[in-house]
This record gives sequence, structure tokens and C-alpha cells, in this order.
Amino acid sequence: MAIRSFICLFIFLSCVLPIQASAEKSIFIAVNIATSGIHYESDQGILDGAQLAVDVINQQGGVLGQPLELFVTDNQSSMIGAKVAAKQAIDKGVSAVIGAGRSSQSLIIAPLFQEAGILMVSPYSTSPKITQIGDYIFRACFTDEFQGNMLANFASKVLKKKKAVVLVNISEGYSQVLAKFFTDTYEKNGGEIIFQGNYKNYSMDFTALIDKIKSLQPELIFLPGYSKRSAWIIKQARKNGIQGLFLGGDGMGLSMYQFGGSAIENTYSADHWHFSMLSNENKDFLEQYQKKFNGLLLESTGVALAYDSIMLIAQAIERSQKTDSESIRNALKNTKDFQGVTGKFSFNEFGDPNHKQLIMTVFEHGKKQYFESYLHNN
Repeated sequence: MAIRSFICLFIFLSCVLPIQASAEKSIFIAVNIATSGIHYESDQGILDGAQLAVDVINQQGGVLGQPLELFVTDNQSSMIGAKVAAKQAIDKGVSAVIGAGRSSQSLIIAPLFQEAGILMVSPYSTSPKITQIGDYIFRACFTDEFQGNMLANFASKVLKKKKAVVLVNISEGYSQVLAKFFTDTYEKNGGEIIFQGNYKNYSMDFTALIDKIKSLQPELIFLPGYSKRSAWIIKQARKNGIQGLFLGGDGMGLSMYQFGGSAIENTYSADHWHFSMLSNENKDFLEQYQKKFNGLLLESTGVALAYDSIMLIAQAIERSQKTDSESIRNALKNTKDFQGVTGKFSFNEFGDPNHKQLIMTVFEHGKKQYFESYLHNN
């Protein structure tokens, strides 16, 4: 009789347990970032923000009763690596992907996800071309067109600078595109670009550019680049007595101080988010971050944008009541006024968010201080 009872119990458990396991099957979201190579530090914020969002969601019961799980793929800080990482996510059969960080990498991987029919949301790739690749491609940030126009307006109407130099990293599409939009609007506003200088990735000595700038004595130097080389340029310029104001885009992060020290002070730059933004969502987000990271003060925009990217995907899954990428894409496309940490989200026909604000910041006393903001009405 005991043997018969055991057999019945075994049969019962054999039927029940697979159902329970299926109910708890993870929904996988891939993350295409650099966990190795020269972009490791700058991409770490994306991973931190994505994992924080997943933790918050899973603590609240997951999505559709299932836990979210990140499938982290290393793009090795290269475009080839980004493509390899994208193929890994496709082979895994993920429901969605966030990434990449840099526009050059997102432009490489977006066609792969579009062809595979997998939703891609880039946290902060700003090239306008990315979302035009297809209807599975979205972003959580503003574009370089909006950013370039606003920076030019800021330079001419707020800073009131009439003569500018533009320094372009010709190895980075981000730098070239942002420089173009800035230049076009700045000249329309009556400003004059008296010199455009070029440099490349891995450049360390900017003597020729610095000498040229010093001879021209511009009021403003527009530097649409990433933190390390932007900081090096500013540091060398200040050492050589150049007094003009420096202005940059969202590529300038707090690591500017690591590479440029006090020379970075009084540099202006654009950003997508600031920790001082007053909203309930931002307050809750900062509390969750400090709880997870032992009270560490959050100042990285990448964390906030990645957090919003995951929350947007999770909300789309909830509304669609399905986990396949097509259903998630359709729900995300119809998102209306979703209040995230970095602003309110609705999407246009290209997958770009409407009404995203641009934050102007100034580097002062070792921090990126809030200066003012502009709203994108497209």
C-alpha cells in the first residue's frame, strides 16, 4: 500500500512540477554592451541600469507572472564584436534586446535584429539613422538632430558666442553627425565657424590643433566627442593658454574629470537626465539604486536610460499579454505618455521618443551641475 501511494505521489508530482516550471520560465532580454575592451567603463552604466530594472520588476512578481532575465553579450568594444554579440542573442531567441551604447555599433546590429524580427531598444545611441532601419528598432534617447540644434541655439542665444571652432573625431559617426547639425543651426543663427579641425580615435597628441586654435582665439570650441579624448583636448588647450569656452554633447560624462582634472571646470555639455530632476519616478529610481549599490550616489545617465529601456519593454509585454517580439513591438509602438525616469515616452513612426527633454549641464566643483533644460516637441 505504501508503494502504491508513493507511485501515485510520483505521478502527481511529475504532472505538476513541469507546469510550475513552465509558469516560472524566464523572459530573456539581451544586453549588447562592452564587458571588455576600451568601452567597458562607459558601458557599465547600461548593465547596472538594466539589472536594477530587472531586480525591481522581479521583486514585484515579474512580468505576466514570469521573471525577467538578462542575457548579457559582450560586444568587445568593437563593431565586429557587436555583430557577433547580436547573433548570440538571436540564436538564444530572446524576446527583446537593449543596446548598443554607441551609434556606430547600433547601426551595425540594428539590421540583424530587424531581419530576425527581434525588438531592439538603444538606451543612448543618438544617430538619426538607427531607427530608420526598420520598425523593430527603437531608442530611449533624443537624436543628434535635436541635440545639435539645441546646442547651437544654446551657444548663440544663451552663451551669446559669435565665433566658434569645431573639433571632430572623424573615426566616430556620432561626432561627425553632431558636428554637422550644430554647424548648420549655428550658422543659421548668425554665428561663424572659423575653423573645423579633425582628429582620430587613439589620438593622444593634439598639438597641431591646439596651435591652430590658439592663433584664432575663438570665443567657443564645440567638441562633439566622448569623454577621454575630449578631456585630453581641453586639458592641453588650457595648458596652452586657450581661454574660449568648451561646449560638448551627451558624450561627455563625469569621467572627464578623470582624464582632464580641473581643466574641465566651466565646460558645458548636453545630457538626457540629471539626478536632481524632480519627479516621483526619479526619486524612487535613486532610492532603488542606492539600496542596490550601498548608498552610492548615481550620476550616470546611462543607468537611467537603460532602466527606462527595460521598463518600457516590460510595460509593453504586460499590455500585449505576450512575450513574442512582434507583440511586444506592436505594444511599444502604441505606448502613450509612459512616465519614465528620464521623461515621458510616446513614440513617433520611426521609434524615436516624442517630447524628450535635453538637459544642459556645466562641469563645476567636480560634478556635472544642472543648468537648464529644453523640451523636444516633434
